Amino acid sequence: MLKYKNISLSTVLVSCLTFMSSSFAVLINEFQPNPAGGDPDNQIIELIGEANTSQSGYFIQVDADGTQSGRIDDLISFTANFNAEGLYTFEVPDLENPSATYLLVDQFEEALSFDFDIDNDGFLDDLSVFNTVYDAVTIVDSPSDQGFASMVGGINLQFIGSEPTHVFRDSVSMEWIQVNSSSNLFDRNANAIEASAFNLPIEVSFESTNPTIQTAEAPIGSTLYLMSCFILSFLLLQHIGRNITSK
Repeated sequence: MLKYKNISLSTVLVSCLTFMSSSFAVLINEFQPNPAGGDPDNQIIELIGEANTSQSGYFIQVDADGTQSGRIDDLISFTANFNAEGLYTFEVPDLENPSATYLLVDQFEEALSFDFDIDNDGFLDDLSVFNTVYDAVTIVDSPSDQGFASMVGGINLQFIGSEPTHVFRDSVSMEWIQVNSSSNLFDRNANAIEASAFNLPIEVSFESTNPTIQTAEAPIGSTLYLMSCFILSFLLLQHIGRNITSK
């Protein structure tokens, strides 16, 4: 079986399809990776899901800085009761500053001391610790840091020159927007965006609908991810076919 580190292609494919089937069940919608000013005692995480429903799971922050890579910084259980707008917020202790990967999963039975990347090579050692990954996003404070979000179907946000103070999803496209300490805006690929492109002022707006770029269309990230899943499926079928032919 083809391996990616010690992770088989079939395992990655299963993770991909699991994420895809649940990718709109519940998502991280807005938070402040490193808010301006002094570190607060607590921070707010906003989730978005189906209006007037409930969903439970775990919010996990995984370090992506050097020798700390793969270690859990925060492990918080939640039960989200989504309001009529499909939003839910909860408090967590002050987050460790990026670089980090932020995960939403349905179950997690490992201890807080668990290390996802024992050899610190920037790759997850084992995907089997996850059942369903609802969402994942990586935020970095250096272009050399790597995160794990893309390995479980999420998004690795590109470095914008500093740690973002605020990140949120465009309310229409669901694409991530990054905001730095000077209120400059960037997309997931670190391309600059003018504030005038949005329909609302850019500010921390928990429990309110996020701004959207006024020309925003259907979620691009989900389309690209669907395409990648088809490619992985094709590669896996080719691999199986070659094994059958060689027998």
